[in-house]
Amino acid sequence: MSSHIVVESSSAMRVQRKLAVMGIGAAAIFGLTGCGTSLADSCEDFYEFDQEYAAEIDRVMSTATSPDATDEDKAKAQDFVQEAREDFDEIVADAEDEEFLSSAGEIPPTYALFERFVEPGMTQEDQMELLQTGGMQSGLEAEAELIELCDAEIN
Repeated sequence: MSSHIVVESSSAMRVQRKLAVMGIGAAAIFGLTGCGTSLADSCEDFYEFDQEYAAEIDRVMSTATSPDATDEDKAKAQDFVQEAREDFDEIVADAEDEEFLSSAGEIPPTYALFERFVEPGMTQEDQMELLQTGGMQSGLEAEAELIELCDAEIN
């Protein structure tokens, strides 16, 4: 809940308008110069993404890969992982830091593999084969590198 202060003075209103215009101008300058997409900004976006999705991805994947999983469980997991991948793709698209992009660019294929992992009709043997692919391992390693990079940047 936010509180609002009502100002009746016309000079105070002009100051507020000038500040608002300055804020918009500063935002435009930062946007044009790329200051809004620094490594720290990208890492903050990544941490927000991680907070929103990591535990839930683990949960839906666990449910979808259990022996009792239904096709509905698998479809929910696929949809959720696809949503996470799309949100992560946006973070990567907005990022400009080369180190961040280097690690982050390796992660989306892992989400695609997760989506395949829970396809209806996927047997445990098929899942084991998929787990052993280099794409899955390299994506997980890239994620670990990104976490390390962001930890060093933010902490």
